[in-house]
Amino acid sequence: MKTIVTHSNYPVLNQASNMLRGIGDKTVKDFLNQMHTLARVSELKGLRLVSSEAFAVESVDGFLFIDCPKPNDLFFASAQRTQKPLFLMVWESDLINNENHNKEMQEIFDIIFTYNDLIVDNKKIFKAAYNFDFSERQIYRGDSFNRDLLCLISSNNYINRPGELYSLRRKLVDWYSENFPECFHLYGRGWGKIIPPRNFFDKLYNKFPILHPLVSKYNKCYRGEVDSKITVGLNYKFQICFENMSSPVGYVSEKLFHAIFSDSVPIYLGAENIKKLVPYECFIDFREFESFSGLHEFLIKMDRYTYLKYLDNAKEFLSSTASEVFNTDYFSNSVSDILIKRLSTTRAIER
Repeated sequence: MKTIVTHSNYPVLNQASNMLRGIGDKTVKDFLNQMHTLARVSELKGLRLVSSEAFAVESVDGFLFIDCPKPNDLFFASAQRTQKPLFLMVWESDLINNENHNKEMQEIFDIIFTYNDLIVDNKKIFKAAYNFDFSERQIYRGDSFNRDLLCLISSNNYINRPGELYSLRRKLVDWYSENFPECFHLYGRGWGKIIPPRNFFDKLYNKFPILHPLVSKYNKCYRGEVDSKITVGLNYKFQICFENMSSPVGYVSEKLFHAIFSDSVPIYLGAENIKKLVPYECFIDFREFESFSGLHEFLIKMDRYTYLKYLDNAKEFLSSTASEVFNTDYFSNSVSDILIKRLSTTRAIER
């Protein structure tokens, strides 16, 4: 049996093989399920995935890095010295890890799995989308059209980089809080923080969440943190699904799919080519609106037939082959097959 070491840039995922056992924070549940399923499916095919914390680099057949490591990463350097195959799985967007599509770094790897449709060649670079357990889809059992109007389930973060959408989310929340708080509910971490912090006192305040509800400007619409986005989403007709970053081609995270799984209609902004990946009839494209007020008017004026048609279209999409690239079973089988085929060669590709 061949053995591949997996290594994440987040040490907690390497500890006690957490990543491969599907153990970790609920905010990355889909990723953990993906890696746990990949490990299980690979084992059945004769390929063992192990954690970098537990195995010496000399005793394995290859290395799978989850997101591109820093060039000076010590484990990465050790793996390179073995001259054994190196594999890269791009998970984070370039907003979070700007090394993921660094061409010089990409040259080092034998195989790359990425969401970026622009560079996929099915020779060295293969498509690997965010993927999900489709059995988690829920069906609303009441009158879907009469649910509460709109929610956003997302953490409140801040990154000062071009293309970020965190600030646009905050602007939308501000607008609804000021104009239609009765139509909008907000969930997630950090919505009592001062973002971006302006001085030392703001940073100090941000460290004490117990204080946040006392002064938060979002008190009218904030409903707290959630254990399951899908369960909470069942209460709403529409969900705001803005990616963390605008325009990365092929990057579709859990936001849109969690809305679809909760039988509500996503209002999406993110991947430039989203209409090629998910049928346009399954979601509302925020790019078509010039203002928040225009979006709000569109939502409240939508008739029952149009609304239910969105839900039917999403159900049909999930049952079609067009959705399989987002399915964890498809991901696990395709990735394991590619890894096994590469390891069956007699020597590593010249670097």
